[in-house]
Amino acid sequence: MTQIIINTNGRTPNIDAMEACIEFITTNYLNRNVDGYKSKRIITTKKRNFTVEVEESPHTDKKSPCSVVFNIKAIR
Repeated sequence: MTQIIINTNGRTPNIDAMEACIEFITTNYLNRNVDGYKSKRIITTKKRNFTVEVEESPHTDKKSPCSVVFNIKAIR
């Protein structure tokens, strides 16, 4: 079963962490030819202006290669 796991340090509200992950995915996978893939990006959410660092962990689950783990760190 495919899973998307979002780990936060508790300083970022869940809704902002989800919005940042969506922006990360959109930028990395839809604009790959323009900006290139990066495993870590600084993103500012549009709704509440949280600035966070989103990092995609390497895939280690052989049973579900499409699963992904995002680590969110609040910048300000």
